[in-house]
Amino acid sequence: MIMACQDPSISEGSFLFLAFPVYIFPMETKFTADSTLSEITAIEGSLEVLTKHNVPCPHCPMAAMEMDHLSIGMICEAYGLDLAGILTDLNG
Repeated sequence: MIMACQDPSISEGSFLFLAFPVYIFPMETKFTADSTLSEITAIEGSLEVLTKHNVPCPHCPMAAMEMDHLSIGMICEAYGLDLAGILTDLNG
């Protein structure tokens, strides 16, 4: 699915096209091992946290098709990543 959203950082009337759905969650959202990559990446600053913890999925073309189904718990298990540390940083 290709979605377009208006990006205020670009000129008026311009659109940013995304290859995955964008969800907006209130800031009090607490992420768990079952949170999907699409839920997580909807929060500003989350990509920096995932990159800090060497989560490869946000930069993977194949993951873009599975963002709604990939949970952070599954990703951490598959890549041997520190789930507790990632959740602490995301929820902090």
